[in-house]
Amino acid sequence: MNKNNNSLFYICSLIEFISRKTKNHRKDIINYLGEDLERIYNYEDVFHCEPIEKVADEFISRNNIPNGTFDNISLCKYTIPDYWKLEKSLKD
Repeated sequence: MNKNNNSLFYICSLIEFISRKTKNHRKDIINYLGEDLERIYNYEDVFHCEPIEKVADEFISRNNIPNGTFDNISLCKYTIPDYWKLEKSLKD
């Protein structure tokens, strides 16, 4: 996989992870991250060396992302793929 695909895969996974953690819509997470999206995309290989939980917490704090009420996980009637598998399925 090339650098562009890796970066896109990582940023989508991070957005999904932050969305689930803070119970916000993914579109809202994208808005909160703003200009950091380009930074995450460009330095995916560096961020990927850290646990995604740590990276997410740093961006949640840095961008003052509040907890929301959107919970698309608890109401599901099927097994939800984790944030990595969800994004991996987009590549296949």
